[in-house]
Amino acid sequence: MTAAYVAAGLPRLRADGPEPMARLMRSNTRAVRWLMRTVAGVPVRVDGQEHLPEGPYILAAKHESWGDGYVWMSELPGLVPMVGRHVLKPDVVRVLAEKAGTMVVDVEGSALARGRALTRAADLARARGRPLLVFPEGKISEPDDHLPLRGGAFRLYAALGWPVVPAATNLGQRWPNDDDLVLRPGPAAARLLPPIMPGLGRRAFEAALASSIFEGTDALRAEARATTLVEQRSLTF
Repeated sequence: MTAAYVAAGLPRLRADGPEPMARLMRSNTRAVRWLMRTVAGVPVRVDGQEHLPEGPYILAAKHESWGDGYVWMSELPGLVPMVGRHVLKPDVVRVLAEKAGTMVVDVEGSALARGRALTRAADLARARGRPLLVFPEGKISEPDDHLPLRGGAFRLYAALGWPVVPAATNLGQRWPNDDDLVLRPGPAAARLLPPIMPGLGRRAFEAALASSIFEGTDALRAEARATTLVEQRSLTF
């Protein structure tokens, strides 16, 4: 599927503006979500949309699955994702993603280079006025683990003055970060949480964000385990 979408995207490199490529990217995310549901047996419920603020915002999501970006991009089609350069390989995928408006940041570069990249990203996000998707842990965690937050989310929050909407997920229990590409059938969930409004200092912001994302994710994991236990007991009886 990825190869097919890359082939379909190449002619769009000549198009004026990012929208033709962005539409193709959104189609790709919906197709992957459809495959997750119908082929792998992993339907993903998304709730908490009432927490989305008016105007632009930063969606700061828990990252524990390769499927996270597909879920959020298909559910909230106005999102502009921020992605590490190392993820978008081969180079043609990166070129197509940048054409679609994706903000590509070299998260493996020096601290000075990362800071400059975040400043450029904030300027571009402000000019576009569209919500931004970030994964504040910086990489995919194990399904039952939480990683320390990196500084990028706060820098964007402080520079843009936008609300930050934390988001939790338990998708890693179904599509974990491993080399086997094995999806485990069963329902998954993603949840938007109450926004963190502008004005907090770094320590208070990161404490609030970590608490919201991690506790929300733990709650979804507990709900999934409880549902599985009830199903197993029903089969036993």
